[in-house]
Amino acid sequence: GLYAFSHIKYEGNYIFFGGNGNKITEYGESMVYVFNKWKGHVIKEYIPINENMAKFLNYVDMRNIQAENNGFYLGFSPIDTVYYYNKGNLSPNILIDFGKRNINHQVYSQNFDDIMAFNNFLTEKDLCHYVYNYLISPPLILFNFLYKNDYWLCAYKTATGEVLSSTVIEDDLLFKGNTYRTQSFFPLEYENDTYYFMLQPYQITNYIKDSGVLNIGEINLPIENLVNLKIEDNPVIIKFKCKLN
Repeated sequence: GLYAFSHIKYEGNYIFFGGNGNKITEYGESMVYVFNKWKGHVIKEYIPINENMAKFLNYVDMRNIQAENNGFYLGFSPIDTVYYYNKGNLSPNILIDFGKRNINHQVYSQNFDDIMAFNNFLTEKDLCHYVYNYLISPPLILFNFLYKNDYWLCAYKTATGEVLSSTVIEDDLLFKGNTYRTQSFFPLEYENDTYYFMLQPYQITNYIKDSGVLNIGEINLPIENLVNLKIEDNPVIIKFKCKLN
């Protein structure tokens, strides 16, 4: 009976479901549900949904749960807070603040004809919203957001507090000089000072088709593997370091 975009197993007996917020099921009053697999039903809920906010939960949270040590981080696109869960406690951990471009929550009490009218309103008012991905690592906090109907990637340097954002990522690892729109690029994991990124086969095959094999340049994968790659093949997992300019 749950409508959720992501989940995580915790201590063997529990499954946390996130990204719900949809009234189409019997569960539609909170953002997080704890399911006990032995009892076979939801035993706890977290982050109640404001009735006005419920009208704006039209987005899919692509990656909103991240395991970390003995707990996990948890965030949702219409909420400016990333939470951390550990030993039965869900507490605010990170606040994403767009300053003068923050959405005033009174906006959610207004009536819009549809989600496009809502987006157009935010564009006209020069506001940021919809934090739909994030990855928390020691050197960087990465997240995506929408601004003026475009997808942005933001990197926060934890050591200095510097913030960088862009709508494109330049590749100097596989296809040097190639750029990716940020909605198709986001690391999956961070471990041992290394990020992991999943590249879909169609992205590789389309690049080879457009550029030609001889123009690929210096790469870190055997050329025969790339040339023989098919769209229906499994994604390629890439290990990389992140360099900010």
